[in-house]
Amino acid sequence: MKILKAYYLYFLVIVLVIAFCIYQVIPKVQNVQDNIKRIAEMETKVNDLNVKYTEVQKRQNIENMKYANLEQKSIFQPKYTYSNSLLALNGMLEEVTNMALKNQLKLRKIDYIENLTNDVIVENDPDAYNACGVKLSLIGSYFEFQKFLNELFIYPYLVNISTIDISPYQKDKRVLIIDVTLHMYAKK
Repeated sequence: MKILKAYYLYFLVIVLVIAFCIYQVIPKVQNVQDNIKRIAEMETKVNDLNVKYTEVQKRQNIENMKYANLEQKSIFQPKYTYSNSLLALNGMLEEVTNMALKNQLKLRKIDYIENLTNDVIVENDPDAYNACGVKLSLIGSYFEFQKFLNELFIYPYLVNISTIDISPYQKDKRVLIIDVTLHMYAKK
């Protein structure tokens, strides 16, 4: 019986040692599992941030290309010399209105501003350039107008957008009435 009690005592000590080891190991295992979960969450966040970063990089590259395009813009050179700025810019005006029509915008009205005031290019060298302001009154949607502006932006000749006034059409709010004032230049 003494031997049996000794075995029980050894068995109890072994069970207590195993229980103590398990008691010490379980929190560490839970810590490891929590760390694995956090690492997985962080990896997802990092992947999301990488995707956003590449999108921002793409947008930045597009913006850089636009500004590089702006630096390459030249002043329109008509085939003949005109004393009247409207005649000198007639070809350019035709191209710009064709851009609007090509983008499904309807042309309501065109007003001409022959004497531009407060224009940097005209003020700096009034004898070198013919300048004319054109106020286009257009009808269309935001998307059509955006396409027109994108085309105008990549247009090879310098066209300054002076003002843009957008108001919804009374009968259908999806249709816009857009008044755009453009300043165009031609070499004399």
